[in-house]
Amino acid sequence: MKDGGIFDDKSADPMRMSSTMSATIDRKRSENSQHGVALSDPVLPADSPEPQLWTEALAGVDVLLHEREISFSRILEAARIAPDSLQAGRGLIPVRTFMDIMNRASQAAQDPDFGLHVGERYSPPRRHAYYYVLSNAACLREGLESAAKYLRLVAHLDCALTISEEGTGFFLVSPPRGSPASAHFNCCSMARWQRRICEFLGPEWKPAAVSFLHEEPDDISEYVRIFGPDIRFSQPDNGLHLTRADLDTPLPDADPALFSVLQDYCDRLLHQQSGPSCPVQAARQYITRNAAAGQIEIERVAEALGLGVGTLKKALAENGLTYRDLLDSTRKDLARVYLGDPELPFSE
Repeated sequence: MKDGGIFDDKSADPMRMSSTMSATIDRKRSENSQHGVALSDPVLPADSPEPQLWTEALAGVDVLLHEREISFSRILEAARIAPDSLQAGRGLIPVRTFMDIMNRASQAAQDPDFGLHVGERYSPPRRHAYYYVLSNAACLREGLESAAKYLRLVAHLDCALTISEEGTGFFLVSPPRGSPASAHFNCCSMARWQRRICEFLGPEWKPAAVSFLHEEPDDISEYVRIFGPDIRFSQPDNGLHLTRADLDTPLPDADPALFSVLQDYCDRLLHQQSGPSCPVQAARQYITRNAAAGQIEIERVAEALGLGVGTLKKALAENGLTYRDLLDSTRKDLARVYLGDPELPFSE
């Protein structure tokens, strides 16, 4: 395996490990190496002025376009992305830019189901530690709960697993509130998660149903081929509907010891992501994601973060801020981003 995996840098080890635990990790590293997979552990900034993704989210777009003799570089340039920037390693792109690239690629390929076709073939060049938390869980329910918790390490997306009284589940993965509409983004996201779950439950697995934010297209045959017959459009969120049996299915690579170590590691990454000003950055991120909803009162933010209003005010004061300061600075940052120049003085 290449250097740079999550346990290659000993200074980054989440805890001192016993010889048994080290042997477990060494074995897992060997298995991953046989499959050409390198563990990797980036930390997505929590306080970005707008939702972002790692550029590796574009994996597969270039391959699909190349097969159709379409220049990926021209698509990137049209979306104001320098092609060379993707060759320099892992970088960041706004969620809205990813959506723009997908829309442009679909038009160039004349493929109304481009997002589905990219998603079902998704094979990332690296896999983040959160993926291995999922794959080493005891059952799918435990794995998806962990994925929902740690996905924000690599993408500013809304993600949650909700369980009904009957034990069925809904695994939600949606763009942040206020993001531009993109059917290709929705399709790509759901097809990728379908593919991931098939890795654990078998290639023929289908969800009980799948929900999409966008309206129903004229032809849904590709949706049915990938997800099965129950396709629901114009829904409040994107998500996969899972049966109780799905959620209770034991995962083939379950490893309780490694699962515990990786959870601790990802928890530390979350702490690193948030930094010492965790409540302030979390509040800024919440305001950013919900900017389109209008006035956002401090009570609403505190409730969303699981904090008391007094606790949030104290955290802000410790950083020399009032809630009004935070609200104003976040909105100014967003305004600069949408004007296309993050260095632009707000007065201009």
